[in-house]
Amino acid sequence: MSAVKIIDAGPFTSVQDEGRYGFQRYGMAPAGAMDEVAYRLGNLILGNDPGAASLEFTLKGPRMELLQETTLVITGGKCVITVNGKQSFSIYEPVNLKAGDQVDVGWITEGARGYLAFIGGLDIPLVMQSHSTYLRGKVGGFEGDRLKGGETLSTFASQGSPGRALPENRWPSYKNPFEIDVIMGPQTDYFTEEGIKTFLSETYQVSDAADRMGYRLTGPEIMHVDKADIISDGIPLGAIQVPGHRQPIILMKDRQTTGGYPKIATVASYEIYRLGQAKPGDYLSFNKVSLQEAKEKREQHKKWYNELVTCVQKPEQKQKHFRLTINDKSYHVSIKEVD
Repeated sequence: MSAVKIIDAGPFTSVQDEGRYGFQRYGMAPAGAMDEVAYRLGNLILGNDPGAASLEFTLKGPRMELLQETTLVITGGKCVITVNGKQSFSIYEPVNLKAGDQVDVGWITEGARGYLAFIGGLDIPLVMQSHSTYLRGKVGGFEGDRLKGGETLSTFASQGSPGRALPENRWPSYKNPFEIDVIMGPQTDYFTEEGIKTFLSETYQVSDAADRMGYRLTGPEIMHVDKADIISDGIPLGAIQVPGHRQPIILMKDRQTTGGYPKIATVASYEIYRLGQAKPGDYLSFNKVSLQEAKEKREQHKKWYNELVTCVQKPEQKQKHFRLTINDKSYHVSIKEVD
């Protein structure tokens, strides 16, 4: 068990995990890490439980002082990390630090979000089966809010041991512009043919109003057949609404559970982690895929992710087994080979 004091939290840092599922019927947003790949890799590298709580930071990471010895890892967007004022280690690299060390996580130069995981995971209470912060509802995380500086966070005692750093040539890429696969619908019939053509052929920019709830985009107008209203229905992750102002909005992890605007398309599930790394000013274009193509690409994504898992997992120790007989008593003995 260890503890850390947050000196400066950065622009937006909050506690997140895999998300709060099973409560949308009560109006509760799932929340959770915007880039699940980077979040999960952090816990894998440290040998944590898959759903251990981590810090998600946006654009720049926190500055903090370690109050006890610990091991941590930073994943996600590329950034410079210093310890006691000197550049020290890279993202996707587990590092052991001692009490009194000051860590400063710099501005992200590729992507928008990073993840700071501690061995054992953050000791944050579960609310509706999740540690995640849902800011608008003031639910979960550290007192239901983003970190502001001055907080002291504790971790659980570690049950595992760190694995290996992810080689730089295997780091996920978050380069701007982003081409995103989408499945059309469910309310495509609310848009004109020209409107659909515009959506699929033009480029849109992430506006300054983008946040964890949704990305408001700016670009050519997408025309409706008639009104831009429907009877409110459920909002899936990655749904792309087009309200009356004819500009698309992509709904993300802190999205509302229902909405009354037509959805022209839905982002394919395997693209969400990349989309979670888009920042204001970045450009998006949309590529239409069929349901079958999306299933095939999802399998390719799973294969790619499993290869990353293999890269960071600690190699299994080889064991040799023997049966020994001493004074007419039989014993089973296992010997592990260590590096």
